[in-house]
Amino acid sequence: MELCKESATIKLEPVKAYWGTQQCRKIETVADVAGSLTDTYFDVNVINPVDFSEIQGYVYFDTDPSIAGKTGYVAARSEADSAEVIAQNIADALASVNVNVLVTGNVVEVQNKYLGAITAEVDSGSTGFTFNVNKSGIGGELGRTAQGGSTLSVEVQTAELKTDQTGEYLAGESYIGSSATIEMPLIEINKSRLEVVIGQVTGDVHTPSGGTSLVGYGEAKLYQLLNNLAGQLILHPIRLDDSDKSEDYIFHKSAPLPQDINFSGGDIQTLNVTFKAYLDRSVNKKINLFAIGDWTQDLA
Repeated sequence: MELCKESATIKLEPVKAYWGTQQCRKIETVADVAGSLTDTYFDVNVINPVDFSEIQGYVYFDTDPSIAGKTGYVAARSEADSAEVIAQNIADALASVNVNVLVTGNVVEVQNKYLGAITAEVDSGSTGFTFNVNKSGIGGELGRTAQGGSTLSVEVQTAELKTDQTGEYLAGESYIGSSATIEMPLIEINKSRLEVVIGQVTGDVHTPSGGTSLVGYGEAKLYQLLNNLAGQLILHPIRLDDSDKSEDYIFHKSAPLPQDINFSGGDIQTLNVTFKAYLDRSVNKKINLFAIGDWTQDLA
């Protein structure tokens, strides 16, 4: 038996490219004691899948504070509700919002469905809950690419079966997996994008005390699994409206691997990056490497 590889290269049409991770936070609730949660509220900011803009919002109990520029989500509350009941009521309030919610006792885990950085959330209405960020949302649009575009390469791996009885004829061939990479020449590079593409996976970002941030490479992330550092990569054809996701490409988990950047007075500066796809087992196994279509649906 021997392994063989078959490769296919697909040239993509011009696309908008987005890469990043989703904000994930935990909220530890407290019980209502003699109406202590009356008219309180806290921040929950999410990402709009149409254009990856931020939607600032808040969850409130009882009276809507009607905060300008923010969306309110009402949670049920009765006097003397336990912390566990309050947690479930918060989850119910967020059921139609762009988040995934998991309740364990009096702890609510809220993960944004879509990638992107959000404004820091605070206990703006004095609930007394405890808030912790599990994973920060980062990223956004990667900007324009150099002429020639991005290229998706899919490698299909098979195992050939040969027997003494069939000589060099194939007795069978088994599919044993695929891999996918996307090569992308980025030309709208700036410090903030370098902090995302370089600093979030193979590199890192360091801000000295009282100073400004630096992005670069060091040994801090040695031996970490890249699939644990990976984010979503979404490619949207520019011929379609932002709201039309029917022909989008989504790589559920992908890691940017920067290759080179040129310094020239005559050529456009380009950061060449290869994005490598990994399996995401929270997605249906039929499409959990990458998929083409409306990725805003429930893909479990």
